[in-house]
Amino acid sequence: MIARLARTLGLLVAAAAVSTGCVTGERPTLANAAATTGDAAADAVLQRLDRAAGATFTAAYRVDTSRDGVTTSASVSQEGPTRRSVTIGEVQYLSTGDGTSTCTTLGGCADGLDPTRVSDLQVTPTLDAASPAARLRADVPRATGPPVASTETIAGQPAVCVTVPLVPTGTTVCALDSGPLARLVAADVRVELTSFTATVEEAAFVKSG
Repeated sequence: MIARLARTLGLLVAAAAVSTGCVTGERPTLANAAATTGDAAADAVLQRLDRAAGATFTAAYRVDTSRDGVTTSASVSQEGPTRRSVTIGEVQYLSTGDGTSTCTTLGGCADGLDPTRVSDLQVTPTLDAASPAARLRADVPRATGPPVASTETIAGQPAVCVTVPLVPTGTTVCALDSGPLARLVAADVRVELTSFTATVEEAAFVKSG
C-alpha cells in the first residue's frame, strides 16, 4: 500500500511539473516569432516583408514625399544577412562584415547608420522592409474598417498588397514574394519599386564618400 501511494504521489508531482513548466530544459516559446496583427490580409504582406532580411536582391525605388512634393531615387542591394547597401538620394548606408557607415557624396563617411540624414523624406534606411512592416503593424489596430487584400504587378514583379482604411486616408503596402517592399502609399509618403533583380550589385558596396 505504501509503495503504491509513493508511486501515485510521484506521478502527480511529475504531472504538476510538466503543467507548470518546471521540467529540465527550456520550454519552446514564441518570443522570437514576428508579431502578427490577427488580420489575414495584413499578415500575408508582413510575412513577406519579414523574410526580406535573408534575401539577396537589388531593388530601385522612387520616393515621393507628400509634404513638399520632392521626388528622390533610392536603391537597395543586399546579399542575405551579411552585406547591405542602401542609397537614398545623396546618402549611402553600408552594412558589411567590417561594420556600418553612413556616407554622402559631399561629406565623406561616418561610423554607424544615421537615419536622421533622410528623415525629411519620411523614409528610413530600412525603407525596403522593416520600416513599412512597422508602419503596417501600427496602422492595423487603428483601422476604421477591415483591411482589404489585393494583388498587383509592380515593376514587372507579382506583389501581394493590403490597404488599411484610416482617417483621413488609408495606407497601402505591397510586398514581393521574396520579401522586399513593392509599394507603400501613405499620407506622408509614397515609395514605388521601379526595378528588381534577385542578384547583388558589387558596385553598390563602394563607399560614395
